[in-house]
Amino acid sequence: MKMLTEKTCSEWLATKSVPQAPYSQRKRAVPFYEQVKLPAEALRQTAVARQLVASCEPFGSALLQFTDWPFYKPDEMAVLCGLHTLHGDSRPMIESPGHVFDVAERDLLIGMLSLAMHYGYSAYVYFDHGATLLCWEGGMLDFWCSDELRATEVRRVLRTHAPSSSESADA
Repeated sequence: MKMLTEKTCSEWLATKSVPQAPYSQRKRAVPFYEQVKLPAEALRQTAVARQLVASCEPFGSALLQFTDWPFYKPDEMAVLCGLHTLHGDSRPMIESPGHVFDVAERDLLIGMLSLAMHYGYSAYVYFDHGATLLCWEGGMLDFWCSDELRATEVRRVLRTHAPSSSESADA
């Protein structure tokens, strides 16, 4: 895992020709778009993260970029700072919000995406082939891509794990 600044995140995306922050331009970004409510339970969120990453394979690399952590808790930040330190980066997350994973680090990508969901953080996951996920504040997930087969598989995953209407009413 390699940590990136905001600027180097933009550069990484440009070299891969992946649109940055497509949420604000979703009608123009790519042909396939989906938005779903995430399940509230941590185990189901992790299952979603695991299956979403699997649905976006094969990929050479992926960028997970944290964009907001509104419910900041010291214990949560300690986990992320510890991961930074283990990978040789002592900067705070605000200075290096981007995390590039190669395919051999897919499990770490799944784990960090799961943490974003559990902690209520907002984060994009950009795959080098152009598929993009946005987990925002742990409650919703958006997905964009240009590949119809991948879009169909991701939609299946999202609908399988989406909360039922009775679960949504309880929240």
